[in-house]
Amino acid sequence: MKRRYLWLLLALALCLTLAACGTAPEESALTSPTQAPAAPAETAGPATPEPAPTEEPTPEPTEEPEDPVADALEQYRVIVGQADTYQYDPYAEPSGNYRYALVQMRPEDTVPALLLEQETTDYLYIALAFRYDAQSKTVTQAEGSLMEGSSPIGGFRGGLAMQGDGNGIRVTEMSAGTGMTDIYRVTLDGNALKTEEQWSGMMDSIPAELGFIEIEWHEVGDMAGLESWTPGEAPQPEPAAPAGAGTDAPLPEDGDNIVLTGTLNEYTYEQTVELQGVPDPNAGWADTSMTYWIVVLDEPQTIEIGEGAGPGYRAGETFMISVLEPAGLEAYAGQHLIFSIDPETSWWQSDTSLPMGAARTRSIKILN
Repeated sequence: MKRRYLWLLLALALCLTLAACGTAPEESALTSPTQAPAAPAETAGPATPEPAPTEEPTPEPTEEPEDPVADALEQYRVIVGQADTYQYDPYAEPSGNYRYALVQMRPEDTVPALLLEQETTDYLYIALAFRYDAQSKTVTQAEGSLMEGSSPIGGFRGGLAMQGDGNGIRVTEMSAGTGMTDIYRVTLDGNALKTEEQWSGMMDSIPAELGFIEIEWHEVGDMAGLESWTPGEAPQPEPAAPAGAGTDAPLPEDGDNIVLTGTLNEYTYEQTVELQGVPDPNAGWADTSMTYWIVVLDEPQTIEIGEGAGPGYRAGETFMISVLEPAGLEAYAGQHLIFSIDPETSWWQSDTSLPMGAARTRSIKILN
């Protein structure tokens, strides 16, 4: 009995031991005791971003650069188109003809000024000046006016040209009766025309350094002159007028005719303008294909010939004789001559035809 009881105690003790050492949780049973724990994921440093693909930058659209010359010409077109609406001279009667020109008032100017000219019934031309301001992009009319042409009263003769040194406008005024000539320089002083006397003396003694260049005029119906403009270079001084070969020998007589000495030549339009020393007030309308037979006298002479615009005679000084009927004189071109003119068929200029300031005669008589 004791032994049986002892075995029961041993069996009970065994059961309790087994219960205390029961089977581990299921997940523990699935883990091999020799299996190394999974290595943690490799950790890297901060990732370096790959550079973005380079592309050529797209240029931003830009405005076309401003062209002050084009802007000025566009505004000048409007002014020229209404040329008859401006006040030129309250005392002059307009003929209905108008013309315009672009002029470079200073050598450094990159935008031209505009001259707008009205013809009067008295054969004079009154010019207004307009100036473009690049900063305000506006055009302003300059105060004052200029005049050229040939007055039937008083013997006034005048012409406009550009100064030979490129600085301003040259105004030449001459008395047809005496040959006295005044030259002025006109510039823009702010918003006004500024006039300065440049030289005064006899027409035949204008200094060679006071050169000029003709202004290119256009009728207002022709807008071609406002299509474009390029600054020009200052012209070189015009050469002095050719001098005749003087002589101290006594001159022969030829009845009532006037005996003179000088050199005969045929001159082109450009040469005639250069010779007279006065800009052509008819430039733009003149026939530049014409030629002129002129005797340049050895020295200025005072002669008495017809008035030209009316009856009677008038004494005046001249340094050249314009021969209107030169037939038979071709063989004497370039020669120094002793010649005479008939005062009955000779007269003073009464209009703006070339050569200005010269006495006219129908023909000359060769005496040597």
